[in-house]
Amino acid sequence: MIQKLNDVVKKVIERTVRNFIDIYILFKLREADYLSGYDILTGIHEQYRVLVSPGTVYSVLYKLERDGLIESQESFGKRTYKITENGRRKIESIVRSRSTILNLFTQIISPSQQIQ
Repeated sequence: MIQKLNDVVKKVIERTVRNFIDIYILFKLREADYLSGYDILTGIHEQYRVLVSPGTVYSVLYKLERDGLIESQESFGKRTYKITENGRRKIESIVRSRSTILNLFTQIISPSQQIQ
């Protein structure tokens, strides 16, 4: 029973990380000058023990760049990324909305509670 519960928790963690990888990337880029796709892949694995495919990470990076939230540069044959001012504003908005987001998750896993 405990093993099954651990499997369920692991799957929820994996699903959450995969669904919010764009937010993870923006927060990590806010803390660093530049990061590569490899840095992001290894960071996710080290922090959450979730293996994400390079294709997933790079497609999110390209979308964030197209949306003007990050920008890239080539350096020593390696593409690195940094957050833009638009990306910083998006992060600030997420931080300001933190309680609403957490309430939503609480409601999802406790359906009898209402969002406040």
